[in-house]
Amino acid sequence: MSEDKQTVAEETEPEAKPAVEESSAQDDGDDLDSLLNQFDEGTKEEAKSTPEQAADNETLTRLTQLEKQLADQQFQNDMTTVVGKVRGDMDPELFDDTFVEAWVDAAARKQPKLQKAWESRHKDPSGFNKVVSALGRDFNKKFQSMPDKAATEDREAVTQAVRGASNKAPDSGDAPDFSSMSDAEAREAMQKMGIQNPGF
Repeated sequence: MSEDKQTVAEETEPEAKPAVEESSAQDDGDDLDSLLNQFDEGTKEEAKSTPEQAADNETLTRLTQLEKQLADQQFQNDMTTVVGKVRGDMDPELFDDTFVEAWVDAAARKQPKLQKAWESRHKDPSGFNKVVSALGRDFNKKFQSMPDKAATEDREAVTQAVRGASNKAPDSGDAPDFSSMSDAEAREAMQKMGIQNPGF
């Protein structure tokens, strides 16, 4: 009989283990729920802050937004100045602000020292101006060989005028009707038109 009890006990023990695991899984679920509830309660406590605290938070948020707007405006003003100096006397229609700014940005990505110079532009304005002048020289060297728009238009107009003059038929009124003329009359008409030795 004792062997039967042992066998029954051994058979029932494995069934008891999953029940323990299930209860620990439920504890983990409860732990997650309790953690989420604690987070929710903390959020509610923040929402229950005093009116003075809420006003301070709102003021801080507005100040942060204002600082960001001022920084963005200062950045754009400084970039506009740099773009103008880098472009110099080059045609702003051909080299517009967007093009020059993109070129400066690409140069800054290739040269980290240029980024550092930009960051310290207010601390060392004379040094930064030298860097901008050097950028302007590089920009000019790179793009000065591009054709000048006005000169190109002038050359094209002259070329069209010359081509138009040489392609035009002489304006001598209506063309003669050679089919109704004799050979002698046709030769004479061709000679008057400037055609020598018509070959017949």
